[in-house]
Amino acid sequence: MRTLLVCLTLLFSASSWSQEKEDCLAFQTGDYYILNGDDTCFVTRTENRQFEYCQSSPETKIELIVVWLSSCKYILRDIHYNPSTKPVTMKNDIVMTILETTEDNYIVHAKRKGHPKMITTVYRRK
Repeated sequence: MRTLLVCLTLLFSASSWSQEKEDCLAFQTGDYYILNGDDTCFVTRTENRQFEYCQSSPETKIELIVVWLSSCKYILRDIHYNPSTKPVTMKNDIVMTILETTEDNYIVHAKRKGHPKMITTVYRRK
């Protein structure tokens, strides 16, 4: 009985992880927006680049390198990353982990060295 319970738990965990992985894949590329107080910021992500700007300052556009670590975890890196200055640049990386997804949005945990952790909802643009 104990073995059956362990097997069922492992099977449920594996199917749950598989579904979660598929859900994350749906958000790896596309057009999104983030509500940031009174401002709205827009994000366009391709397989290896992310472009951002906010309504309050549309002339300030940011381009970042996207490095996927897994289907639900990625790094946002400054586009001016230079491997010869790797130790200095790497501290500016932002590690993003998708925690939860729905049809229209996902919740992401953002972590950057020396900054407080942040949880944000990212909405799909239609």
